[in-house]
This record gives sequence, C-alpha cells and structure tokens, in this order.
Amino acid sequence: MRDFLRDGYAIHAKPETGRTVSTAGRTAPAMVCKKGRLPDGNKYMMHACLSIQGAYTCSKDHEITA
Repeated sequence: MRDFLRDGYAIHAKPETGRTVSTAGRTAPAMVCKKGRLPDGNKYMMHACLSIQGAYTCSKDHEITA
C-alpha cells in the first residue's frame, strides 16, 4: 500500500486474516507490504481505513482473492 502525501493521515488495510498493514508512523511518501503466504484462489473480506489523530474513517468490506 502507498501513502504519497505528507498530510498527517495514515492508511490501514485490514483483511479478515488478522494481518493489518499500516502507514502509521512512517514519513510519506511511504510504501508498506506485509509478507506471508495465503493459499492461492482463496477469497477474503477486507476494508481500508484512513486515520488522523486517533479518528478513523473506514470503507465497507470488499472481497479480495489471494
């Protein structure tokens, strides 16, 4: 995931696998990846959030495929 702007916001990706990826605490521009193996072809639900100063705004869940 990429965060290009130095605007104080952080981006968080939260798939149902329990793995969370976040740009919080990193100086933009930032790119963050989470390593790990998910079985190919499996479907999961995921949502993304923007946060600033402890306040979160999140998307609805979306289906993703590994």
